[in-house]
Amino acid sequence: MRQDSWTLLLLLSGCTAIKGTVSMRQAEQAYAVAERSPAPTAKSAIYAWTMAESFMVKAREEYAHADYEAAEKFAAQAQDWVARAQALAEQDPTPAKDQP
Repeated sequence: MRQDSWTLLLLLSGCTAIKGTVSMRQAEQAYAVAERSPAPTAKSAIYAWTMAESFMVKAREEYAHADYEAAEKFAAQAQDWVARAQALAEQDPTPAKDQP
């Protein structure tokens, strides 16, 4: 019972590592779902998808360096950009042409 109380205290205190881990997991899941959608290839979503990728890379980097607060912020931004890319791709799923 004492261990349960300790776990509850950590969760309620807003432990940055736990929040960062949850944010990273949510962002990774959203990103994985979006990768299977038209978002990564849609001409209308190129900018938004590039931003989503960039924020995911930065979130992973900060998480690897145990900067969980920064990772949480970058993961949230990545999720926002993933949602934008998906919305744009739904409006116009026309694929971008390959660049020479």
